[in-house]
Amino acid sequence: MSRTTRHSEHGFTLLELVVVILIVGLVSVTALPALNQVQAARQAGARSEIVSQLRSARAHALALGDPSGLSIDLGAQSFQLVTVPPGAGAQAMLDPLGAEEPVRRIEELYPGASFASVTLLDGSSGSGVIWFSNDGTPEVRDESGAYVGVASADAVIVLEGADAITVDRLTGRIE
Repeated sequence: MSRTTRHSEHGFTLLELVVVILIVGLVSVTALPALNQVQAARQAGARSEIVSQLRSARAHALALGDPSGLSIDLGAQSFQLVTVPPGAGAQAMLDPLGAEEPVRRIEELYPGASFASVTLLDGSSGSGVIWFSNDGTPEVRDESGAYVGVASADAVIVLEGADAITVDRLTGRIE
């Protein structure tokens, strides 16, 4: 065998390397937008889930007359439906079968989605509960669920990469 033949059997030519680089480049150019669409869909799903949970809390308050809300824990990146039954303190809401509503972690439901910030109905920021009264309007309650007063600010939930979710302090409208 000649020396040139040995080199071509043991290595890549410059042309082969250029072709491989071009193929990898084309694949990455077509795959990245698809990955971005997946992430955008997850963020939209997370937003939709939080809006749905807020509406469930408000509907529960209107239907049963018990103050109800959505508890959001920024540290744990979780949320849970809560209520204040007559003669009791704040506790997890019960589902129609009588089981406690679970604590849901947003990243487990929608990988890549997370809470960026929460402004509560008293204007403070951080973890807490967005409460609805028996007439569906937002109200401020303490950690035990005891009534503190009317809402003084809109509640705003911001998810990473998604639009903010706002609960109007006067009407309870969720947008």
